[in-house]
Amino acid sequence: MESVAEEIRRPYVALIDSLGTVAGADMDWWVTALASRNTYACPLHRRLCHLVLARRLIHAGQVDEVVVDSPALAAAIARTSGKAVPVAGGRLRGRFVRWMGLLRRYAGALFHVANQWAFSRLLLPPSPRPPAESVVLVDTFFYAETVADGEIHDRHYPGMLDRLDAAERGRVFFAPSYYRIRNYPRFYRQLRRVRGRVILREDVLCFADYLFALLHPFRLRRPRGSIEFLGMDVGPLVREALAESCAGSGSIEGLLRYRFAQRLQEKGYRLQRVVEWFENQEIDHGANAGWRRFFPDTPVIGYQGFFASRHYLCMFPLTREAHLRLLPNRVAVMGPGLVEAAREFCPELEVETAPAFRFEAVWRERADEPDPGWFTVLVSLPILAEECRSILAMVRQLADEGQPGRCRRFVIKSHPAWSREDLAAVLGELPAGCSVVHADFATLLDRADALVSTASSTCVHAIARGIPVAVLGRPGTLLQNPIPAFADHSLWTACYTAADLCAALDRYADGDRSEVQRRRRIGQDFSERVFVPVTRQSVRRFLGFDEVELATA
Repeated sequence: MESVAEEIRRPYVALIDSLGTVAGADMDWWVTALASRNTYACPLHRRLCHLVLARRLIHAGQVDEVVVDSPALAAAIARTSGKAVPVAGGRLRGRFVRWMGLLRRYAGALFHVANQWAFSRLLLPPSPRPPAESVVLVDTFFYAETVADGEIHDRHYPGMLDRLDAAERGRVFFAPSYYRIRNYPRFYRQLRRVRGRVILREDVLCFADYLFALLHPFRLRRPRGSIEFLGMDVGPLVREALAESCAGSGSIEGLLRYRFAQRLQEKGYRLQRVVEWFENQEIDHGANAGWRRFFPDTPVIGYQGFFASRHYLCMFPLTREAHLRLLPNRVAVMGPGLVEAAREFCPELEVETAPAFRFEAVWRERADEPDPGWFTVLVSLPILAEECRSILAMVRQLADEGQPGRCRRFVIKSHPAWSREDLAAVLGELPAGCSVVHADFATLLDRADALVSTASSTCVHAIARGIPVAVLGRPGTLLQNPIPAFADHSLWTACYTAADLCAALDRYADGDRSEVQRRRRIGQDFSERVFVPVTRQSVRRFLGFDEVELATA
């Protein structure tokens, strides 16, 4: 799977790019997960990998039967291999599941939009007037616990405001999107206490804007006819994947963010700079198109303050997206070693470096050391529930195992987006040797001998501190490895089974004190390539305050 994914990387991007040629500037197309190449939200990339792999195995005589969960994939394999391919659960059930998924996604979008529209009007004070001076608008995500006790505990730009003086802080406003919010009355009551720090889309959007976003699935034009990929007609696969991701929350959110920019401009807001949390997903296409159209003179900076797998293809912008002004003016990455990767499919992309806000702890002096009586494994759970379950299944198998003279223990840290209730449902009953903790991640990391995770920036954080990592995958799926290719391979291992994980942890545990020091030296060198320190100077440059001073002078 890994080999096939790397092989079809450019052909897949070329396929989506060719579909974009037909769509032109149609915003309804560009806010789909398929158009943005969001491999977490759209199954097309995974199924094309399966198609190529299955054909290869059949032609080599290595398999007698292939069973798939997609009618379109079954037909594509049968056409190109000459073998009948059954669909798990049957074709009729597959279509039923697809339609039920669409209805479920649309019902979820209706729930969130209706709650935002209604409770914001009931519980928030009247919309404030635009600030008298131009502001720096920072896009971020608010979770259920982001606002507490009248303070904003933002996890995407921690420490940013602390580097500014009072006058500068007064010009920085957050423009949040919401993630995993269910109790909107409670959430809006909390927001009332920080109104002076946020500009909400609810302040400026009208009912017609919400209706415009919700009608997206009915306006979306599906690609027709045959669509070629590596000499094969994959038109049915493309249309099936589009249907399975249609009406997703990202599409609705992207259109709302587009209208948000329009309404801010109409109400007279003046923006000195816009900072977008930039994954180049469907939400980013809508937001950046809005900023670039309605605030053409305002610099838009797309901040990539995280690490992701090479298989997360939306992370890598396209030249067509740049020409259609769906991208920020500049993309900001966290270190010099990350600049060229961002330009892989868009050589003309402007890329700069910016402070690594979420990783400031990599520069701190080590305050703790691992307990020498234990081999402590920190398990960092990612945001996706399926990945969490896979990690926990492996950990459970090893929890009671150890090695002579030094027992192994697992310390489990949840993703900040998970509520304790949701986490409890995923964890279930833990065996002896496992414990759940809610302490600061950087502190837990300094006390750990190894880290276990997948699809998480914590893997890179651990390597920067010299702590070896086991990146977990599942057989038959793509490894969601966020570690840059230039990282020293002695500090990380890919593990697909519990036996792989056990072998990796045993190898890491064999290192003596000199090996620990060697890993830390490697981590320090690695940090200089991937992280820009958070200083007053780097923060002011990132937010554009130094440019304002130069312009005034």
